[in-house]
Amino acid sequence: MGRGASRRIDGVKWEGVTPIQGLSLPAGKHRFKYENPKLGVTKEFEIEIIKDKTIRVNIFMEREPGKDVKIRFINE
Repeated sequence: MGRGASRRIDGVKWEGVTPIQGLSLPAGKHRFKYENPKLGVTKEFEIEIIKDKTIRVNIFMEREPGKDVKIRFINE
């Protein structure tokens, strides 16, 4: 993620550094919002967390058309 980006998870600002690792969220739907004012890019998406599953989310903050949030699920 580019410098100057802010992150919110369920409306709460995430102050930690990226990449965010080891974040534990309860099962259910969670809302993510990433903003980079320098690039003029905002990405919002919802992920449903399934109990005992690990996921990895890759976020591409480019301004170019066709670039979007890509989500890859990892089973562990």
